[in-house]
Amino acid sequence: PAHRAADGRGRGLGMGVTHTAEKTGAAADVRPALVESFDPADHVVPTGREEEWRFTPLNRLRGLHDGKADAPGAAQGKVVVEVDAAPELLVETVSRDDARLGRTGAPQDRVAAQAWVGFERATVLTVPGRTRRPRAPSTIGSTSRRLRRSRRHC
Repeated sequence: PAHRAADGRGRGLGMGVTHTAEKTGAAADVRPALVESFDPADHVVPTGREEEWRFTPLNRLRGLHDGKADAPGAAQGKVVVEVDAAPELLVETVSRDDARLGRTGAPQDRVAAQAWVGFERATVLTVPGRTRRPRAPSTIGSTSRRLRRSRRHC
């Protein structure tokens, strides 16, 4: 066989394939181009075979990755955000038309884009410019009938 040397040992041919650029000889990036968009239709529906999604149990996303979560008759939940912030931090609940939302960049996958189009209100945590480190730890938690309780410490 082509993968064996004359003495029967392997030739060192691996399973990986390196794509090289013609002029530079450097390895080429064979991943699909990164799409940044707030519209879920601009993103590919993940199948679980993509490198970014291969360890994600997509069935646990309950349709958030393929749009079934927004289908008529799908279970709906309300997320409650609880914030225990240090006194020098400003916490606000704002509507989706607040100018600060989306300024850090557009979603880079379909799940993030679905989340973007699906919210009505957002919690904004503002750290004043001269704050080096909050005096007290801050905790942000969310609860929902469809989501497990999660906490993030800042």
